[in-house]
Amino acid sequence: MKRLIQGKEKRIDKKLKVSEDELAKRSWVLQKTGEALKALYKEIDRKNEELKRFDKLKSQFVANVSHEFKNPLFVINESLEIVLDGLMGKINAKQEKILKTGKRNVERLIRLVIDMLDLAKIEAGKMEMRREKFDIAELVNEILAGYESELNKKQIVLRRDVSEEASLIYADRDRISEVVINLLNNAIKYTPKKGNVEVKLRLTKKEVRFEISDSGAGIKEQDFEKIFDKFERVTTGTQEGTGLGLPITKDIIELHKGKIWVECKIKKGSKFIFVLPKDFRGEKRK
Repeated sequence: MKRLIQGKEKRIDKKLKVSEDELAKRSWVLQKTGEALKALYKEIDRKNEELKRFDKLKSQFVANVSHEFKNPLFVINESLEIVLDGLMGKINAKQEKILKTGKRNVERLIRLVIDMLDLAKIEAGKMEMRREKFDIAELVNEILAGYESELNKKQIVLRRDVSEEASLIYADRDRISEVVINLLNNAIKYTPKKGNVEVKLRLTKKEVRFEISDSGAGIKEQDFEKIFDKFERVTTGTQEGTGLGLPITKDIIELHKGKIWVECKIKKGSKFIFVLPKDFRGEKRK
């Protein structure tokens, strides 16, 4: 019996020794894995810092280049206006056509430069949002009035449902104007001749809700988020664009603590909606 017990004890000791060796090996492997992960995380942190630095340099470069382009482009545009107005002498129809083509292209470049400057400010966290009192219904109607000629040119029917009741809000008037103009430009651009554009404005006690619908080709559901990405254009059409209008619009709305989204079906048009606080004064400045 004694020998039997001793034999069992030896076998148990042997198994314990094997288990201890195995645990030691696993502990060593875990230790080395932990060291490797620490080194990997350190390398990832270093790469992230490099990417942040390069992104900052990129934004600064874009801002500097855009700023350098801005003034010469404005001078060229003003010079073309002077010639087209006949202040430098009479021009014939062929000359006028060429000058107008040049002016359109210069204006497109100016819009691109302004978009790039806005983008650089947003990325650098330097875009200031003013908190001023204004009538948003009055602003929307003022903007729509400025597009009558363009709407008539494409024979687009504009339907407006703008509530003028309690329409005073506190926000950045210029930036909200930029948002409405960007959305209206897109609606007109992608609406076919003799199509429809509908604008709605509603205000509650605390919120502003703006909707703009078009009768264009629409956007695929998988592209709903993509259209708000910088330099992204999901349309297959030939319309000009930088792919910056909607991302900047989204940034402005979010800086106002609001949100924007799109609803649409293919071949049935698109509807862009944004909501934002009616009183932005209570929001903490960053």
